[in-house]
Amino acid sequence: MLASKTKDAHADTRTELQRQETMIAAQQDRLLNLQINDQLDEASFNRRQAEITSQLFLNFLKPFASDGLSQTTPKIVRSSKSSG
Repeated sequence: MLASKTKDAHADTRTELQRQETMIAAQQDRLLNLQINDQLDEASFNRRQAEITSQLFLNFLKPFASDGLSQTTPKIVRSSKSSG
């Protein structure tokens, strides 16, 4: 019985992650269309694209975190470029 509940929970999680990935893909399409139609400047496009990519990456990591593997998940470190 417990195995059945766990299996159902994993299936629900997969379904939710697939739904979120579909929504993220739609956001990327809309974002690209805005830039193609000159309704969004390049800096805004790049910033939003980075946000969407991060969101997609974090969704990819969710199943690992829920399995207790979050301690082994690499941390994302942003480098700051200094000018000069």
